[in-house]
This record gives sequence, structure tokens and C-alpha cells, in this order.
Amino acid sequence: IIEFHIQNYHHEHRKDGKKTHTKRVNTHSASATFPMTGFSDETLSPDQTIAMFHLLYHKGVKEEQGLLHETVIQADTGEKKLILTCRFPLSFLPRDAETEAQLSRFREDFYRRNTTDIMQEKKEKIRLDFPHR
Repeated sequence: IIEFHIQNYHHEHRKDGKKTHTKRVNTHSASATFPMTGFSDETLSPDQTIAMFHLLYHKGVKEEQGLLHETVIQADTGEKKLILTCRFPLSFLPRDAETEAQLSRFREDFYRRNTTDIMQEKKEKIRLDFPHR
């Protein structure tokens, strides 16, 4: 899911004796979600990653396993291999040139329609929602 958000604002200056106070005034805000009809997740699951590791080092013997790591000793060399379980940031790439163009048009149209003041704060958030099984 790709969400777009815009917050329009301007600053008002008020003089109080010799001091000038500046206040941010939020005006129009809007949010929209890019209508994605599907996606391809090319990420290997943790189980697939471990299986791939074992295919590469098939003669290995498991030495220890923890919540965030697994250590394997390669039988023929005695060399230790360590697998770390890590979190990686989500990377979104449009599936094809048509999707990329649609996303670009959606973004530009959304910001153009919702720009109503001197200044804007624009945010884009990419996230994955999985159906519960």
C-alpha cells in the first residue's frame, strides 16, 4: 500500500511590543492511497533462506541455533558459517513501466489538486498488509 499525505500551511507573524511572534497555521490536509491491484513479493522467507544456505553448504553440521542466528560447521573444511536473521527495509519497485507511469501521474495529480497554500508538508508511506490466515 502506498499512502500519500499533504498538509498545507502558512506562517502568521504577530507583533507584541518589540517582539515578533511567528505561528504556523495548518490549513487544508488530504490523504490518498494508490490503488494497487496486486504485487509480487520476491523476498525469500526465513525458512527458504536457511534452506538455500544449507544447499550451498550441504555437508555442514549444525553447531548452535538461537533466535537471531544459526551457526553451521562445514564438514570438509571445519570452517564456521554464521546465518544472521535481520530486518530489512521495504523496497517498492513498480512491476512495469505502465505501473511506474500510473504511480507518477497519481502522485502528481494528488499533490496538484491538494496544494492550496504557500507551504506544504508532503509524506509518502509504503507498507505491506497481509490478510490474516
